[in-house]
Amino acid sequence: MTSKEQKSFRFREQRFAYPSSHAAKRIFQRTSIDSLELMKLLDNGACVNIGQIAGSSRRHLLFFSQKDKFCYVAIQDERSGKIITILPPAYHRNSAWKITPEQCLLAKERYERYSELALVKKSIKKAENNTPPFDRENQSSNHYRTVTTTKRDYKIWVQALYELC
Repeated sequence: MTSKEQKSFRFREQRFAYPSSHAAKRIFQRTSIDSLELMKLLDNGACVNIGQIAGSSRRHLLFFSQKDKFCYVAIQDERSGKIITILPPAYHRNSAWKITPEQCLLAKERYERYSELALVKKSIKKAENNTPPFDRENQSSNHYRTVTTTKRDYKIWVQALYELC
């Protein structure tokens, strides 16, 4: 995988995409993909923007579902991130325009690249989590201690003032 391909996916930590109640129903009815996984795919660019109707803020994003081995179209409001609905390509042809086989192939390729990078990222995180615990002998003289409560490391300095009675 080239560095250009790696840069094309910048794993977003915060989500932009979120499903409307209608879209959540359609995801469940029409696909086998988990709603959260779909939002990650869309946020991380593992889809193909196949266009939008002039004057509309709704973009049509073609994505590949590995579980279904099939492509679908997510219609998303590009200003708010809200997913309006999910359509199979046949429905999309009736409501907007035809999807080419090349676009479907590109969506599948983007999904595969995204999946590969996600696996690499997961293995890197696993390796980082398997590092040995904090070594007290190498503790600095300023009484700093590395505390790991979440995915991030924080250095905390505690100072106390005691009053004798």
